[in-house]
Amino acid sequence: MVHTVSIHVREQLKASLEKVKSDSELQETLKAVTSPEAAIEIVQSAGFLITSGDIQSIQYETTTDEELEGASGGTCFNPSGNIYR
Repeated sequence: MVHTVSIHVREQLKASLEKVKSDSELQETLKAVTSPEAAIEIVQSAGFLITSGDIQSIQYETTTDEELEGASGGTCFNPSGNIYR
């Protein structure tokens, strides 16, 4: 299944990440959330038009076939970049 993410969504996600990186108060607020929905509400209240569907679309789009195979139990990735099958 192929998902395409609009340029607008990408721009909103990128801008919101930049805002979080540069705003320590927003970082602290986000650290205290207890659910993904609460985090999205905080980001939206900061002026960004992001939904949970947008985030899921990005996650689906950036998942490689190799990662999907690993998720199904066929491969193990570790931080050093080694692949175990």
